[in-house]
Amino acid sequence: MPNAFLFMDECYNEVTKLSSLTGVVVPLSDYQLLRAAFYGILEWAVRPEPNTLGQPPALHGSDFLRGESDDRKLSTLDSLVDLVVENNLRVWRVGYYVTPTLTAAFQADPKLLGLCWFSMQSMLAPLLSETQLIPIMDRVPDSQVRAFSGSIRSLDVMRAWGIDASVENSANFVGEVFYSASEYAVFPQLVDVVSYLRHICDLDDDGKKLTGFKKLLLERGRRLQPAITEEHLIALKYDGVVQGPADRARRGSGAGPITAAASFQPSDPPLPPDEQVDS
Repeated sequence: MPNAFLFMDECYNEVTKLSSLTGVVVPLSDYQLLRAAFYGILEWAVRPEPNTLGQPPALHGSDFLRGESDDRKLSTLDSLVDLVVENNLRVWRVGYYVTPTLTAAFQADPKLLGLCWFSMQSMLAPLLSETQLIPIMDRVPDSQVRAFSGSIRSLDVMRAWGIDASVENSANFVGEVFYSASEYAVFPQLVDVVSYLRHICDLDDDGKKLTGFKKLLLERGRRLQPAITEEHLIALKYDGVVQGPADRARRGSGAGPITAAASFQPSDPPLPPDEQVDS
């Protein structure tokens, strides 16, 4: 069975109130080639002059290449998007709208990251049937470690005692999520950029006004579409009330994200005009 890395990035957007988890799958067999290609994109920083070797900048989507020109930023983003799309890297993304009601209900996980991760595991079930995945994230607070590593450990314990795990094929996760310092690691930076560009798409989809530069970022985010294997942005229902914008609420499909948990379930558009919405 082949092996691949699953590089993940969690993100919360204050404007859209979306908390999301993005994953990029990188086959181990392609890792060295793709890593070299990543550093090739940054040749202008690594080899600024002949016989000179510099250090590459750490890339973060929300603070991308601070101090560099817009042209430099955009050309680098173009190359990173090409790296993803042209090498057939696959992207999974799931997000939930966060409201005061849900924050109060999930006090131990107010950004719903545990729910995002559970949904991500379910979405990945078909891939896990044929590939072992090594999940890797940037360093996160201890509370988030519990949401990610604790979930995998719980499934492993269930299997060890002969109890059917609730996530199909989850035995093919290798390790209980590993954590990396992104400033020294290539693909945690790449998935951070992918996550940020898709959040720009969320802003546009929600009808938010974009600056001129963010409109240029939007073009790069849309260009990632061929790499998107699954992407679900969901407004849950809580006691019959949609938690988030009604026009964006929708149900995941196939092996996608959670469809029911206690009194929580995704809504199906269109919604009745008199149905209450909590945003």
